Amino acid sequence: MIHRFLQILSNNAAAGALAGVVIVILLVFGSTFVYTKLRFRLSSLNYEAQKHQGKEPPALPYYIPWVGSILEYLVNPHGFLKSAK
Repeated sequence: MIHRFLQILSNNAAAGALAGVVIVILLVFGSTFVYTKLRFRLSSLNYEAQKHQGKEPPALPYYIPWVGSILEYLVNPHGFLKSAK
């Protein structure tokens, strides 16, 4: 199945370019989530250790850069706020 998919991509330049764009977008979204998840975990540990010292609360992890978690909040605000605790 993968072999057939690669044959189609190699025969069609437009499909290959589209596949490249999709792969880049998925890499950006995936790496953004991993980075923000690690940042959230590290900052939440630090925040718990230094409560009430004027520190900013940790930012929640997200997939899409510059959009943040707004899509998740718009789809399910109660679930989003519950997961933020």
